[in-house]
Amino acid sequence: MLFEAYNHGKHLNTNIVVALFPIQFLFATECLYAVFQIPPKFFFGFELEPQFNELLLANSLQDFWGRRWNLMSSDVLRHTIYNPLRYISMRIIGDRWASLPAVLVTFFVSGLMHELIYYHATHLPPTWEATCYFVMHGICVDVEIVMKKKKVMIERKWQFLNVISRLFVLGYLLVTSRWILFEPWLRNGIHEKAYIEYSIAMNFAKGVLNIH
Repeated sequence: MLFEAYNHGKHLNTNIVVALFPIQFLFATECLYAVFQIPPKFFFGFELEPQFNELLLANSLQDFWGRRWNLMSSDVLRHTIYNPLRYISMRIIGDRWASLPAVLVTFFVSGLMHELIYYHATHLPPTWEATCYFVMHGICVDVEIVMKKKKVMIERKWQFLNVISRLFVLGYLLVTSRWILFEPWLRNGIHEKAYIEYSIAMNFAKGVLNIH
């Protein structure tokens, strides 16, 4: 699908382009993961941990960001930002709500990291849309934590609504990503540059793999 999509990228609907962004990211990450998997497996006999964990099974934003999406980045942020801030917050406001400010600041830092990525891709001043996106998701994760601690959701009922919750999480991610996160890429024409670069890369891969 990606082969054909990037060969006809300029003729695609904008919403289809946005839908391809996460697929493209997953594809590129999995390819790199497969390459980096070879040396440790060959020389030492062990495998690297996967970077994604059954994304479509996420039943909450906390589950998606903390246990399923880009696990290496999540692990780095957990040890460098979240855990130290949670420890500090615990000494100030107690253990029960210590995770709330830690979560929000962690998402804020993630937003700043994405602003830096956008800057390197566009060489334009930051618009802070990515930061707003991650802060918004951080607030939503905090709301989920409060609801769980207050036991707003009855356990049996939550299990019964598992499928609905997964659809809601997926829909929320798609809508907010289209509305905020990917908007700078579309506005600054990064997707058009990606068409050219990925089309070249895909055609090369097709030649190597003998795909027609």
